[in-house]
Amino acid sequence: MKKLKEILFGLENCESLSIDAKYIGNFSITNVRKSIIRHYGDIRFMDVCDTFSIVVNKNANTDYQVFGVEDEGFKQNTFDRLTSGDIVVVDIVYDDDSKDEVYVHWEGESDYSNEAQKTYISKLGDLFIVISKEETVESIFEDWGIDSQDGYMDLMWRSNQEIL
Repeated sequence: MKKLKEILFGLENCESLSIDAKYIGNFSITNVRKSIIRHYGDIRFMDVCDTFSIVVNKNANTDYQVFGVEDEGFKQNTFDRLTSGDIVVVDIVYDDDSKDEVYVHWEGESDYSNEAQKTYISKLGDLFIVISKEETVESIFEDWGIDSQDGYMDLMWRSNQEIL
């Protein structure tokens, strides 16, 4: 069985941002369907999901250099960037470096901001992302006690001692 190595987020501006598996709680990608698209004369096969949801531990919230450019003007905060509403594609990277690439549902008229992306940073500092036409952070995570030290979230993180 494969193990998760990282989740790689592809953003609207062609930037990508990686989250190591040790910082990822539960995640779900549902109703994935294959699309065949002609794009600039080429045929592309794309897996597109209806709903993507993920929990990212607060310890993943660090600064990084956008596009790897070592300049103070290119410094960005991980959670600030992931809450910008422009995740386009998610790559699930496994321990053997194989990957599954899934495009998320895009809603609205904007080419830059996805109305289907909802985010929440809990009182404990963890990031919740839901990208869906139908679902919200509240509808998926309402029973998890996401703002409570005694909720399901605390149990999930305690089971992964590597991040504590």
